[in-house]
Amino acid sequence: MIFRIAQRERFALGRKQTFCIAGDFHRHYFRLEPLCYKHNLDEIMNYSLNRLQLYRCALASSFLLLAFVVIGCKEPSHPVDSHPSGGIDKHGSHTSQAAKIVLADASDKLQSGNPVTLQFHLEHENRPIADLVPLHERLVHLIAIREGLDQFSHIHPTVDAGGKMTVQLTFPVPGNYFLYVDYQPMGGSASTAKTQLTIPGDVIRAMPLIPNESPEITVENLKARVTVDTAKSEAKVTFQIRDEDDTQVSDLQPYLGAMGHLVIVSADGHQYVHAHPIDDAKASLIGTVTFGAHFQQPGIYKLWGQFQRDDEIITIPFVVDYQATGDEHSKHR
Repeated sequence: MIFRIAQRERFALGRKQTFCIAGDFHRHYFRLEPLCYKHNLDEIMNYSLNRLQLYRCALASSFLLLAFVVIGCKEPSHPVDSHPSGGIDKHGSHTSQAAKIVLADASDKLQSGNPVTLQFHLEHENRPIADLVPLHERLVHLIAIREGLDQFSHIHPTVDAGGKMTVQLTFPVPGNYFLYVDYQPMGGSASTAKTQLTIPGDVIRAMPLIPNESPEITVENLKARVTVDTAKSEAKVTFQIRDEDDTQVSDLQPYLGAMGHLVIVSADGHQYVHAHPIDDAKASLIGTVTFGAHFQQPGIYKLWGQFQRDDEIITIPFVVDYQATGDEHSKHR
């Protein structure tokens, strides 16, 4: 493809001649060609400019087509069942599912009302995850919640050198249970894996979830006022804890490296958040614990706040109808 890109003038034998530089862009050489008439040069330059414009348009179209192909080949993003963000947010709120739980067969031992030993391991891209680092003082946190959200347990399996996890727990009643495993792989971020396990027997379905009409709730000789502030992008869930005589509690103890833990699960069990306090120092002084958490979408959620006092773990359940309206406070009913 010969393409004339410029012109030169020189004097030869006492007369002026017009030349242009011709280049073969495939063979990378240039040559000088005399042009007999000035108007021929103009025609050639116009022709060359037109061809250059066409090449530019073709090149731009090629890049645009390539961009569409690359974008079209990207995998679509989908909401995940747990920690929405693939890790841990600035307040320790787990929100993503990075691995799967592989349970050892224990179908002949599963029963309700008696301790059951479960063994399992985590896999990512069909490879076992063996190297874990402590996450809030434990290598693994297992949260077991029955479908319908009427049964809750937070326990800690043992983990051997190969990553095999063993735990003994009691499922109070038959039914389908969601198992959430919070963990942090070596060199990675805090994540959650999820599976389900069915405990055989005559299943009595859980009562429908009804949001608490009052922010006040009494559990184990303690009173708690629970509020959910949705004024900002990150919701703030606050537990104000008092004694039965309304005396402000000032002796909460750290539990697993924090002044409290908060588990949030949507009514269908698909959305899961494990959050931690924003300000531990304030919580220990005035018995008010505030958690930062991201609700993935509006709907009914059940919350379990866990606190330690007098070396005992206190679990405070609460049901909210979360509406991300940007109002000062969300509705409790």
